[in-house]
Amino acid sequence: MNIFVYLIIGILIFLLIFMLITFLIYNKIFSKRYEMADKPMSISLSLYDFPNLRATPVSFHTTDSLLKGNFYHSSTVSITQKCLLIFCHGISNGSRDYLTQINYFVQQGFEVLAYDNTGTHNSSGKGIRGLPQSLINLHDVLNLLSTQDEFKPYWKLPLILIGHSWGAFAVNAVLNYREFKNIKAVVSFSAFNRPIDMLVQQGKHLFGNAIFLFRPFLQFIEFIRFNKVSHFTSIGGVNSCDIPILAIHSKDDPIVYFENSLVSKKLQCTNPNAVFITLDGCKHNVTLSQNARNYGAELKASIKIPKHINSQDEIEKYLINIDKMRLYELDMHRMKFIENFIVKAL
Repeated sequence: MNIFVYLIIGILIFLLIFMLITFLIYNKIFSKRYEMADKPMSISLSLYDFPNLRATPVSFHTTDSLLKGNFYHSSTVSITQKCLLIFCHGISNGSRDYLTQINYFVQQGFEVLAYDNTGTHNSSGKGIRGLPQSLINLHDVLNLLSTQDEFKPYWKLPLILIGHSWGAFAVNAVLNYREFKNIKAVVSFSAFNRPIDMLVQQGKHLFGNAIFLFRPFLQFIEFIRFNKVSHFTSIGGVNSCDIPILAIHSKDDPIVYFENSLVSKKLQCTNPNAVFITLDGCKHNVTLSQNARNYGAELKASIKIPKHINSQDEIEKYLINIDKMRLYELDMHRMKFIENFIVKAL
């Protein structure tokens, strides 16, 4: 009997230690902030790069964050599309990293709202908290748009949600709530289906197949931190409605492996208006042109910054001649296809 008790106690102690190790790893990863200054100015987009793009600052006071962003419009093109396009950014980026895409839609007559998630760029937060946080931020923004008097004119408009990667998961998974009836279409680039799949995918780089021992603890930590939201999936959101959904993913995506993508789950889809597009050779940024990808590869091969240099001023000297507009050039054919998809949904 004593041996049995000692065995149970030993197992419990082992599980507690394993849980503590998992929590420390999880917390270290997601307690990180992503600042604008993390990326050299020579390869960072700003409003100065888009002479006809205008931004009106906006703040969203949520229960746990102050989210900051902008409403974007054109100084030369009238707003002709009677909707609000909400753009959700990817992890390690902020909303300004998508100014090329935002500018495209603005110059086609759309008004765009884009904001920084918790722990990112201009928004508050000591860290990004976890992968479900992008979904929570989007849900909070939609709630505030629907309840705050200053946003009422926008809430009366049809809403179009667009997201990349972390943001792509958010725009699909938020549909699980089923409460925002004025969402008329969703477009996602490189969306993952479940946060836990991404945690396991990244964990395999550190622990190999041993990461599967951590999986139940990771799921438990996410449930404690995010409650029911931790179980939301992209395909669950897509299947919870019949609005037009466009999901695009590249087979060679090195960030969100294809097997963990929303597009890979298309056989599970019950939404008759969902369109899944599989590409190859586009990696993680499916809206960029081939010219931009080639240029990025050339720069990576030709620019060698010594490892001992960590000063931003010194790093800038190696990047000063980079053509930003070429580096972020869009695939105009693909962007036009996306635009037509949205207009048809309206």
